[in-house]
Amino acid sequence: MNILCYGLSHRTAPVELRERFAVPDPRMAEVTAEMAALESVREAVIISTCNRVEYYVATEDASASERAVSEWLTRRSGHEPREDFYRYDSRESVRHLFRLVCGLDSMVVGETEVFGQVKKAYQTAAASGRTAAHLNRLFQRAFQVGKEVRSRTNI
Repeated sequence: MNILCYGLSHRTAPVELRERFAVPDPRMAEVTAEMAALESVREAVIISTCNRVEYYVATEDASASERAVSEWLTRRSGHEPREDFYRYDSRESVRHLFRLVCGLDSMVVGETEVFGQVKKAYQTAAASGRTAAHLNRLFQRAFQVGKEVRSRTNI
């Protein structure tokens, strides 16, 4: 199973572009369900904050999922995801999520707000049945890593 991450952040795109792809909290479960229903996407989590929008998927066919997610994002936003978007494959997706929950990919290194935002996004996806073994394991482990880093380091 492949874990893919597509996203925009304060490092890669201006706020106006991030807003086009953002998902408001009241629609998070609905939009996550749309993404999870795409061809070859098996599990999905969307993280949408003021500084980033990230789409995580578990898939058996990475290239089919990448095409499907890209087309869906274009339809949804009216803007084609291009060079402003980062795309990570399995290993890099895991590394990125771990860095994110530890506060290492924040505007202010070590801030804790993003940990809660990621947890809320995951809980929304899990409660609506959009996660299963792979993303459940990944996000639970990410939360453990985030807590461990905060308790054992000066971050």
